[in-house]
Amino acid sequence: MLLEAHTRYNDVNRSGTTTFHAVALEADVETVKILREFKITGLDTRMRNITGKTAADICQDRMGPPDGFVREFMELMATLEPAT
Repeated sequence: MLLEAHTRYNDVNRSGTTTFHAVALEADVETVKILREFKITGLDTRMRNITGKTAADICQDRMGPPDGFVREFMELMATLEPAT
């Protein structure tokens, strides 16, 4: 698994998208659970992408997310330490 291989999950691509933005966009409950299990740190939950959206904005804007996704995502967000 990528997290076990010490993947740089806090990198930002050209559009300003972080792993956290991608998780919000894909809306996969299992991915959120995996990130919580690994106790990831250093993701800046306030980071905005090129369109000015945070990952929380993307999560809230989703139409018809899977059951439990928004709750799991927000719980993950609450556990993240601020980026230094």
